[in-house]
Amino acid sequence: MEERILEILKTLVAMKSVSCSTAEVEPAEWFAGFFETLPYFEKHPEDTGLYEIPGDPYGRKIPYAFLKGKKTDTVLLSGHFDVVSTEEYGKAEPWAYEVLPSLRKCCARCLWTMLPRLTLNPENGSGEEAWQT
Repeated sequence: MEERILEILKTLVAMKSVSCSTAEVEPAEWFAGFFETLPYFEKHPEDTGLYEIPGDPYGRKIPYAFLKGKKTDTVLLSGHFDVVSTEEYGKAEPWAYEVLPSLRKCCARCLWTMLPRLTLNPENGSGEEAWQT
């Protein structure tokens, strides 16, 4: 399972899905394809897909997947996959799009400090609470 998660992470990090560009389409299509391969959605293909944003100048789409449970409670998971541009990284720019093997053994706090563009992006706070133990 860990290897599968790492493979998915590498795939997503490698996408140069810079905000406000047509490059945001690639990860949306990747997620839609990923959802389609899951057993639940193979049986319920009508519950996953891509929502095209009307009039969007970049042709962006929102992937969605609705997994019906056995109870009436609803859980909504939301996220984003656009990233800021990386020109300011200079010579280190290629590293912005890869999960470095040497960092794999690094603690999350270290990773946050070294490559904030990578995968940790607390939209609703400093993220510091994630590191409290």
